[in-house]
Amino acid sequence: MKNSGQPNARVSEKKREPDEFLLEQEVLNRTYQFIIDISHEIQTSAEYVTYNLKFLRDAQHEVDTLFKNWGQMIHALRSKNWNNISIDEVQAEKSLTVFSEISAELPHAISDSLMGIKEISKFIKLLEFLHPDPKQKVLLDIPSLIDSTIILLPSKAKSRIKVRTTLSEPATPICCYPFLLKHAIREILLNSIDAISEHWANANKTEQGAAIEISTSADTNDHYVEIHISDNGSGIPENIKEKIFEPYFTTRKKRGLGLTIAQWVIEQKHMGSLLIESKNSRGTMAKIRLPLS
Repeated sequence: MKNSGQPNARVSEKKREPDEFLLEQEVLNRTYQFIIDISHEIQTSAEYVTYNLKFLRDAQHEVDTLFKNWGQMIHALRSKNWNNISIDEVQAEKSLTVFSEISAELPHAISDSLMGIKEISKFIKLLEFLHPDPKQKVLLDIPSLIDSTIILLPSKAKSRIKVRTTLSEPATPICCYPFLLKHAIREILLNSIDAISEHWANANKTEQGAAIEISTSADTNDHYVEIHISDNGSGIPENIKEKIFEPYFTTRKKRGLGLTIAQWVIEQKHMGSLLIESKNSRGTMAKIRLPLS
Protein backbone atom coordinates (compact mmCIF):
# COMPACT_ATOMS: atom_id res chain seq x y z
CA MET A 1 0.00 0.00 0.00
CA LYS A 2 1.42 3.37 -1.01
CA ASN A 3 2.22 5.77 1.78
CA SER A 4 -0.62 8.30 1.93
CA GLY A 5 1.61 10.99 3.36
CA GLN A 6 -0.84 11.52 6.23
CA PRO A 7 0.51 11.58 9.79
CA ASN A 8 -1.52 8.50 10.66
CA ALA A 9 -1.07 6.16 7.73
CA ARG A 10 -3.41 3.16 7.66
CA VAL A 11 -2.00 -0.22 6.81
CA SER A 12 -4.11 -3.29 6.13
CA GLU A 13 -2.96 -4.73 2.84
CA LYS A 14 -0.42 -7.54 2.62
CA LYS A 15 2.02 -8.00 -0.22
CA ARG A 16 1.76 -11.74 -0.35
CA GLU A 17 -0.78 -14.18 1.02
CA PRO A 18 0.66 -16.22 3.92
CA ASP A 19 0.29 -19.97 3.92
CA GLU A 20 -2.62 -20.93 6.19
CA PHE A 21 -1.07 -24.23 7.24
CA LEU A 22 2.15 -22.42 8.19
CA LEU A 23 0.19 -19.95 10.34
CA GLU A 24 -1.80 -22.70 12.04
CA GLN A 25 1.43 -24.50 12.88
CA GLU A 26 2.98 -21.28 14.16
CA VAL A 27 -0.01 -20.68 16.44
CA LEU A 28 0.35 -24.21 17.83
CA ASN A 29 4.12 -23.77 18.28
CA ARG A 30 3.64 -20.51 20.15
CA THR A 31 0.93 -22.08 22.28
CA TYR A 32 3.27 -24.98 23.07
CA GLN A 33 6.02 -22.53 24.11
CA PHE A 34 3.49 -20.59 26.17
CA ILE A 35 2.50 -23.80 27.99
CA ILE A 36 6.19 -24.51 28.70
CA ASP A 37 6.56 -21.01 30.16
CA ILE A 38 3.47 -21.48 32.32
CA SER A 39 4.74 -24.88 33.49
CA HIS A 40 8.00 -23.23 34.54
CA GLU A 41 6.07 -20.56 36.46
CA ILE A 42 3.99 -23.24 38.19
CA GLN A 43 7.14 -25.14 39.15
CA THR A 44 8.74 -21.96 40.53
CA SER A 45 5.64 -21.16 42.61
CA ALA A 46 5.42 -24.77 43.81
CA GLU A 47 9.06 -24.67 44.96
CA TYR A 48 8.34 -21.42 46.79
CA VAL A 49 5.35 -22.97 48.59
CA THR A 50 7.39 -26.10 49.38
CA TYR A 51 10.17 -24.00 50.93
CA ASN A 52 7.67 -22.24 53.21
CA LEU A 53 5.93 -25.48 54.14
CA LYS A 54 9.27 -27.01 55.15
CA PHE A 55 9.89 -23.99 57.35
CA LEU A 56 6.45 -24.45 58.95
CA ARG A 57 7.18 -28.14 59.51
CA ASP A 58 10.52 -27.39 61.20
CA ALA A 59 8.95 -24.57 63.18
CA GLN A 60 6.25 -26.92 64.45
CA HIS A 61 8.97 -29.33 65.66
CA GLU A 62 10.76 -26.50 67.48
CA VAL A 63 7.54 -25.25 69.07
CA ASP A 64 6.54 -28.78 70.12
CA THR A 65 9.91 -29.21 71.86
CA LEU A 66 9.57 -25.85 73.61
CA PHE A 67 6.04 -26.60 74.80
CA LYS A 68 7.14 -30.03 76.02
CA ASN A 69 9.92 -28.51 78.11
CA TRP A 70 7.69 -25.75 79.42
CA GLY A 71 4.98 -28.28 80.19
CA GLN A 72 7.37 -30.33 82.32
CA MET A 73 8.41 -27.20 84.17
CA ILE A 74 4.80 -26.15 84.85
CA HIS A 75 3.93 -29.64 86.04
CA ALA A 76 6.89 -29.61 88.46
CA LEU A 77 5.89 -26.19 89.78
CA ARG A 78 2.30 -27.28 90.37
CA SER A 79 3.42 -30.44 92.20
CA LYS A 80 5.97 -28.39 94.15
CA ASN A 81 8.56 -30.93 93.17
CA TRP A 82 11.37 -28.42 93.16
CA ASN A 83 14.06 -31.04 92.72
CA ASN A 84 12.80 -31.79 89.21
CA ILE A 85 13.18 -28.18 88.12
CA SER A 86 16.48 -27.49 86.45
CA ILE A 87 16.76 -24.11 84.77
CA ASP A 88 19.64 -23.54 82.39
CA GLU A 89 19.61 -19.77 81.86
CA VAL A 90 21.54 -19.99 78.58
CA GLN A 91 19.19 -22.66 77.23
CA ALA A 92 16.16 -20.73 78.44
CA GLU A 93 17.34 -17.59 76.68
CA LYS A 94 17.98 -19.57 73.50
CA SER A 95 14.50 -21.09 73.67
CA LEU A 96 12.90 -17.66 74.01
CA THR A 97 14.95 -16.39 71.05
CA VAL A 98 13.89 -19.35 68.89
CA PHE A 99 10.25 -18.86 69.86
CA SER A 100 10.43 -15.12 69.05
CA GLU A 101 12.00 -15.80 65.65
CA ILE A 102 9.38 -18.40 64.78
CA SER A 103 6.56 -16.09 65.90
CA ALA A 104 7.94 -13.32 63.69
CA GLU A 105 8.35 -15.53 60.63
CA LEU A 106 5.13 -17.55 60.83
CA PRO A 107 2.81 -14.86 59.37
CA HIS A 108 5.18 -14.29 56.44
CA ALA A 109 5.51 -18.01 55.72
CA ILE A 110 1.75 -18.50 55.75
CA SER A 111 1.12 -15.38 53.65
CA ASP A 112 3.80 -16.33 51.11
CA SER A 113 2.45 -19.88 50.86
CA LEU A 114 -1.07 -18.60 50.19
CA MET A 115 0.32 -16.21 47.56
CA GLY A 116 2.19 -19.08 45.90
CA ILE A 117 -0.96 -21.20 45.81
CA LYS A 118 -2.85 -18.25 44.34
CA GLU A 119 -0.20 -17.93 41.61
CA ILE A 120 -0.45 -21.63 40.83
CA SER A 121 -4.25 -21.33 40.56
CA LYS A 122 -3.83 -18.37 38.22
CA PHE A 123 -1.44 -20.27 35.96
CA ILE A 124 -3.77 -23.29 35.87
CA LYS A 125 -6.55 -20.92 34.87
CA LEU A 126 -4.34 -19.69 32.03
CA LEU A 127 -4.07 -23.24 30.74
CA GLU A 128 -7.86 -23.47 30.70
CA PHE A 129 -7.93 -20.53 28.26
CA LEU A 130 -5.78 -22.50 25.83
CA HIS A 131 -8.32 -25.17 24.94
CA PRO A 132 -8.38 -25.68 21.15
CA ASP A 133 -11.37 -24.18 19.40
CA PRO A 134 -14.35 -26.33 18.44
CA LYS A 135 -14.99 -26.84 14.75
CA GLN A 136 -17.89 -24.39 14.92
CA LYS A 137 -17.72 -20.80 16.15
CA VAL A 138 -19.20 -20.06 19.57
CA LEU A 139 -20.74 -16.99 21.19
CA LEU A 140 -18.42 -15.00 23.41
CA ASP A 141 -18.96 -11.54 24.88
CA ILE A 142 -16.28 -8.93 24.27
CA PRO A 143 -15.40 -8.19 27.95
CA SER A 144 -14.72 -11.89 28.57
CA LEU A 145 -12.59 -12.02 25.43
CA ILE A 146 -10.52 -8.98 26.49
CA ASP A 147 -10.18 -9.96 30.16
CA SER A 148 -9.05 -13.50 29.39
CA THR A 149 -6.56 -12.24 26.80
CA ILE A 150 -5.02 -9.78 29.27
CA ILE A 151 -4.53 -12.66 31.70
CA LEU A 152 -2.42 -14.38 29.02
CA LEU A 153 0.11 -11.53 29.00
CA PRO A 154 3.48 -11.98 30.75
CA SER A 155 3.26 -11.13 34.46
CA LYS A 156 6.49 -9.10 34.36
CA ALA A 157 5.13 -6.91 31.57
CA LYS A 158 1.87 -6.26 33.43
CA SER A 159 3.83 -5.23 36.52
CA ARG A 160 5.69 -2.58 34.48
CA ILE A 161 3.03 -1.41 32.04
CA LYS A 162 -0.49 -0.33 32.92
CA VAL A 163 -3.19 -2.02 30.88
CA ARG A 164 -6.39 0.03 31.00
CA THR A 165 -9.73 -1.06 29.58
CA THR A 166 -12.85 0.86 28.62
CA LEU A 167 -15.38 -1.75 27.59
CA SER A 168 -18.77 -0.88 26.14
CA GLU A 169 -21.92 -1.88 27.98
CA PRO A 170 -23.96 -3.95 27.73
CA ALA A 171 -21.63 -6.84 26.91
CA THR A 172 -21.83 -7.55 23.19
CA PRO A 173 -21.55 -11.19 22.04
CA ILE A 174 -19.71 -12.13 18.87
CA CYS A 175 -19.52 -15.46 17.07
CA CYS A 176 -15.87 -16.47 17.04
CA TYR A 177 -13.11 -19.00 17.53
CA PRO A 178 -12.03 -17.94 21.07
CA PHE A 179 -8.64 -19.64 21.03
CA LEU A 180 -7.58 -18.04 17.74
CA LEU A 181 -9.04 -14.62 18.50
CA LYS A 182 -7.38 -14.44 21.91
CA HIS A 183 -4.12 -15.41 20.25
CA ALA A 184 -4.51 -12.66 17.64
CA ILE A 185 -5.24 -9.96 20.24
CA ARG A 186 -2.39 -11.22 22.41
CA GLU A 187 0.04 -10.88 19.48
CA ILE A 188 -1.02 -7.24 19.05
CA LEU A 189 -0.61 -6.59 22.78
CA LEU A 190 2.84 -8.23 22.79
CA ASN A 191 3.86 -5.90 19.95
CA SER A 192 2.69 -2.96 22.05
CA ILE A 193 4.70 -4.21 25.04
CA ASP A 194 7.85 -4.51 22.89
CA ALA A 195 7.31 -1.05 21.41
CA ILE A 196 6.86 0.50 24.85
CA SER A 197 9.97 -1.21 26.21
CA GLU A 198 12.04 0.02 23.23
CA HIS A 199 10.71 3.57 23.42
CA TRP A 200 11.24 4.05 27.14
CA ALA A 201 14.65 2.36 27.06
CA ASN A 202 15.84 4.61 24.21
CA ALA A 203 14.60 7.65 26.11
CA ASN A 204 16.58 6.51 29.17
CA LYS A 205 13.44 6.66 31.28
CA THR A 206 11.75 4.24 33.60
CA GLU A 207 8.49 2.80 32.34
CA GLN A 208 6.42 4.76 34.82
CA GLY A 209 3.62 6.18 32.70
CA ALA A 210 3.89 3.44 30.08
CA ALA A 211 0.40 2.28 29.21
CA ILE A 212 -1.76 0.26 26.85
CA GLU A 213 -5.36 1.36 26.38
CA ILE A 214 -8.03 -1.10 25.23
CA SER A 215 -11.48 0.17 24.33
CA THR A 216 -14.49 -1.40 22.66
CA SER A 217 -17.59 -0.09 20.98
CA ALA A 218 -20.49 -1.68 19.12
CA ASP A 219 -22.32 -0.38 16.07
CA THR A 220 -25.58 -2.30 16.12
CA ASN A 221 -26.78 -0.55 12.98
CA ASP A 222 -23.73 -1.63 11.02
CA HIS A 223 -23.58 -4.96 12.91
CA TYR A 224 -19.93 -4.61 13.84
CA VAL A 225 -17.93 -4.29 17.04
CA GLU A 226 -14.61 -2.46 17.25
CA ILE A 227 -11.68 -3.11 19.56
CA HIS A 228 -9.05 -0.38 19.75
CA ILE A 229 -5.62 -1.14 21.25
CA SER A 230 -3.31 1.86 21.67
CA ASP A 231 0.08 2.30 23.29
CA ASN A 232 2.57 5.07 23.98
CA GLY A 233 5.50 3.13 22.60
CA SER A 234 8.01 3.75 19.83
CA GLY A 235 5.52 3.71 16.95
CA ILE A 236 6.23 2.43 13.46
CA PRO A 237 8.71 4.22 11.15
CA GLU A 238 7.20 5.40 7.87
CA ASN A 239 9.57 3.34 5.74
CA ILE A 240 8.38 -0.02 7.12
CA LYS A 241 4.63 0.52 7.53
CA GLU A 242 3.93 -1.28 4.27
CA LYS A 243 5.79 -4.39 5.44
CA ILE A 244 4.45 -5.02 8.94
CA PHE A 245 2.01 -7.77 7.87
CA GLU A 246 4.51 -9.57 5.66
CA PRO A 247 5.46 -13.05 6.89
CA TYR A 248 8.83 -13.09 8.68
CA PHE A 249 9.29 -9.32 8.49
CA THR A 250 10.60 -8.07 11.83
CA THR A 251 12.80 -5.36 13.32
CA ARG A 252 13.29 -7.42 16.48
CA LYS A 253 14.90 -10.75 17.33
CA LYS A 254 11.69 -12.67 16.64
CA ARG A 255 10.19 -14.76 13.84
CA GLY A 256 8.16 -11.88 12.49
CA LEU A 257 4.81 -13.69 12.27
CA GLY A 258 2.89 -12.03 15.10
CA LEU A 259 0.98 -9.43 13.08
CA THR A 260 0.70 -11.84 10.15
CA ILE A 261 -1.13 -14.27 12.45
CA ALA A 262 -3.28 -11.49 13.90
CA GLN A 263 -4.37 -10.31 10.46
CA TRP A 264 -5.05 -13.86 9.25
CA VAL A 265 -7.19 -14.68 12.30
CA ILE A 266 -9.15 -11.44 12.20
CA GLU A 267 -9.63 -11.03 8.45
CA GLN A 268 -9.64 -14.61 7.12
CA LYS A 269 -11.08 -16.61 10.01
CA HIS A 270 -13.53 -13.98 11.30
CA MET A 271 -14.24 -11.85 8.22
CA GLY A 272 -13.23 -8.69 10.04
CA SER A 273 -10.52 -6.10 9.48
CA LEU A 274 -7.30 -5.00 11.16
CA LEU A 275 -5.96 -1.48 10.65
CA ILE A 276 -2.78 -0.06 12.15
CA GLU A 277 -2.34 3.67 12.75
CA SER A 278 1.01 4.89 13.98
CA LYS A 279 3.34 7.82 14.36
CA ASN A 280 7.03 7.18 14.78
CA SER A 281 7.97 7.72 18.45
CA ARG A 282 4.36 8.67 19.23
CA GLY A 283 2.70 5.30 19.72
CA THR A 284 0.46 2.98 17.75
CA MET A 285 -3.23 2.12 17.59
CA ALA A 286 -4.59 -1.17 16.27
CA LYS A 287 -8.22 -1.09 15.17
CA ILE A 288 -9.97 -4.44 15.07
CA ARG A 289 -13.39 -4.63 13.47
CA LEU A 290 -15.45 -7.80 13.87
CA PRO A 291 -18.97 -8.69 12.69
CA LEU A 292 -21.62 -8.99 15.39
CA SER A 293 -23.50 -12.26 15.84
